[in-house]
Amino acid sequence: MKGAYLNTKLPHYLNQIVGFMQGAYGVKADTKTPWITRNNLTYADFFLFELLDQNLALDPKCLDDDQYIILREHRSSFMALDEIQDYRSTRFKEEPIHNRYSHFHRGWLSTLSGNK
Repeated sequence: MKGAYLNTKLPHYLNQIVGFMQGAYGVKADTKTPWITRNNLTYADFFLFELLDQNLALDPKCLDDDQYIILREHRSSFMALDEIQDYRSTRFKEEPIHNRYSHFHRGWLSTLSGNK
């Protein structure tokens, strides 16, 4: 299931996001404003970051292709925000990604229930 998602669905979704960012808002990879609305950080940027972060947890190389440079730049800009750096260095927990019923967890469920 995970392999099918990473190999088939994820590239399709990432290409749609890149197309949206380039088409709808005219955002280019060389733009100095990395946010979806160009000038302002919005809820959509938080959502996109979370989406990218979760998929990178599943496959750390999923954004390595040149066609995803705009997504890597968005993530880098988001990670560079002082508030995000502070949060991720203190209160951030990498897991659980989804919930206890997810097929994508990496063993955290057994540690919650006491089973090892």
